Amino acid sequence: MKKHFLMVLILSFSILTMFALSACQQTSTGPFQIPEDTPQAAYSIDKLHWPGDSPYTINKSLVNLLSQSILTGQFGEIHSFIVIQNDVLVHESYYRGWSRHKMHPCFSATKSVTSALFGIAMEQGAIKSLDDRLLSYFPEYTDIKYLDERKESITLRHLLTMSAGLDWNEFVVPYLDANGNWNMENDVVALMYASDPYKYVLDKEVVTDPGTTFNYSSGSSDLLGGIIAKSTGVSVKNYAETNLFEPLGITKYDWPALQNGGQEAAAGLSLHPVNMAMFGYLYLKEGQYKGRQIISKEWVQESTAKHISFTMNSMDFDYGYQWWRWGASILESGLLPPLKTNDIYYAMGVGGQVIFVVPHLDLVVAVTSWNGGTPEEIQKSMNLCGAVLWTIKKRWPYI
Repeated sequence: MKKHFLMVLILSFSILTMFALSACQQTSTGPFQIPEDTPQAAYSIDKLHWPGDSPYTINKSLVNLLSQSILTGQFGEIHSFIVIQNDVLVHESYYRGWSRHKMHPCFSATKSVTSALFGIAMEQGAIKSLDDRLLSYFPEYTDIKYLDERKESITLRHLLTMSAGLDWNEFVVPYLDANGNWNMENDVVALMYASDPYKYVLDKEVVTDPGTTFNYSSGSSDLLGGIIAKSTGVSVKNYAETNLFEPLGITKYDWPALQNGGQEAAAGLSLHPVNMAMFGYLYLKEGQYKGRQIISKEWVQESTAKHISFTMNSMDFDYGYQWWRWGASILESGLLPPLKTNDIYYAMGVGGQVIFVVPHLDLVVAVTSWNGGTPEEIQKSMNLCGAVLWTIKKRWPYI
């Protein structure tokens, strides 16, 4: 793993300008297709072009070389690559037939948007406490399977931290089968086809004490969406439009519903890549945009902080409230430049959709791609975000 990453970094900074630019026109092989919007659409990200000297510490020439290396496939099938630093849109590029004006599936990066909406609902008083019991929000289900004391003790905090303790095989069974089709043996795929997705999740057996063990579950995230809708009295989509998208200048998005009519809050959102970057920018600015506090500073800080840890493929990860963080083993591995502050957090979705935020560097990197469904394949997109850190002029030990 380390050897592979270092090789990627070396190749990333090679001079690759002779590569045929026709590679940009390759057709995406991802299992999705989102129609293009009109090119005249306005994007709030353009407001980030401030006059005067470029105040970024990133080496823009090296970032441009990274963009060239994307064309050779060094980071897999990348569709877009966007960098914001110090209020400047430093880099924006698209590949393989994608463009600024085509919405891209966020997949599980949607979870971080759902977390933002959850925090807004709490700030408005619609949701009272993270210690509220899960089942109190679903009283209509009177025949829940495996109902016991442990299931009754599951709280909203447990859903947010993926520690509800329910039996769930999303990481164990691949999302896609050998033919590249959605795998019905994976719980989240089965959830998508369930006539009542909420009941599908609530009927799962509790196999570990709630709050003790991380187990990645899109089912938990979809339940969070149901709780937002029940608490606010409007759909998650409408709530997002009023309280998040419109204030942030996002006018184009797609967010389908589950079979029961509830929002697909775990992985259903599609956005323009630049608007994914703007969502990361909102968090970078601690929830404030154009003088308005859209998300409370306290929720931004709490939801992106470490709340639980786990190990996967011998690598440590930390998790907040539907936001990821790199664990100590990754930061100490030598794969990344030394960081004076471990404040990196990120949204991540299958295929390699990443919104990467580094507050102490005033940095956001947004990547869309289709690199498959395994952790190893998704890591290719994360490698691109990590490579951006190596382009910072103020390198070790100051980064």
